[in-house]
Amino acid sequence: MATVRSWLEKAEAHRVRGAELIGESAVSDIIREQKTALRFLREGRFTVVRMVFEKA
Repeated sequence: MATVRSWLEKAEAHRVRGAELIGESAVSDIIREQKTALRFLREGRFTVVRMVFEKA
C-alpha cells in the first residue's frame, strides 16, 4: 500500500510537468487509477495488486 501511496503523491506533485509530457488527460487517468487502487487496497478488495505488493 505504501508503494501505491508514494506513486500517487509523486504523480500529484508532478502533475503539471506530467501534463506537459503526456497530456493532462493521461495524468488525470493515472491519478484516478492510483486513487482507486489505493482505496481498494485499504478495503482489501484489490486482491491481485495486494498480493504483489505484500511480497515486495
